[in-house]
Amino acid sequence: MNNTIVIKVSISGITCDACIRLISRRVSAIQGVSQVEVDRSGETSIIATRDIPRGEIIEVLQGTNYTVL
Repeated sequence: MNNTIVIKVSISGITCDACIRLISRRVSAIQGVSQVEVDRSGETSIIATRDIPRGEIIEVLQGTNYTVL
């Protein structure tokens, strides 16, 4: 059985659609992530096959202007 987990985080620093695409691409690269939805307010839903530690999300966004709140 393939269980999925929904992880919700807020990300600050989003100003445009390019920001959303960059965050989605980086977070999607985390092992186990199957879908990422980011909106302009920074509310982010990550659908994954495992629990993704907050530190992994922070790590993939290092070097950007985005902060996981």
